[in-house]
Amino acid sequence: MAIPGENITELDLKRMYGSQAGGHSILLTTHSMEEAQAVCDRVAIIDHGKILATDTPAGLIAKHRDDPAVRGAAHGEVTLEDVFIGLTGSDLRE
Repeated sequence: MAIPGENITELDLKRMYGSQAGGHSILLTTHSMEEAQAVCDRVAIIDHGKILATDTPAGLIAKHRDDPAVRGAAHGEVTLEDVFIGLTGSDLRE
């Protein structure tokens, strides 16, 4: 079982809920875009309570990869973190 406040890995989720959620959704909140890109089927980027974008991690990257703000945040291949920074205009906040 994962401890609140600690990173939850895909393996932790599989241990808690099995390999599939059985038709149910799991809501995972995280500041780690790397973690979200690795374990989430769908992602919502939320800034100050407003949903800015929702899609699969790959869909968000594909949809926003040519956005100048996203390109400016990228250091090579565009990641979900770059999309977050481009859409919110800020780095990840703790």
